[in-house]
Amino acid sequence: MCAGLIDGLIDGLHLVIAPVLIGRGERLLDNLGDGIDGYRVSELVGSPTVTHAVRVRR
Repeated sequence: MCAGLIDGLIDGLHLVIAPVLIGRGERLLDNLGDGIDGYRVSELVGSPTVTHAVRVRR
């Protein structure tokens, strides 16, 4: 997925973020450099248990 973001091959991305108390999880958007700059947050909805973030290409 990260290579697709860097290369601009992904048009949209719906991230569902839920905090995890056990384990370390995986950091999906680290080491992207400027690759994430071509995207903007089009929708952000949060609740006490989960956050939905929709990113689309500019």
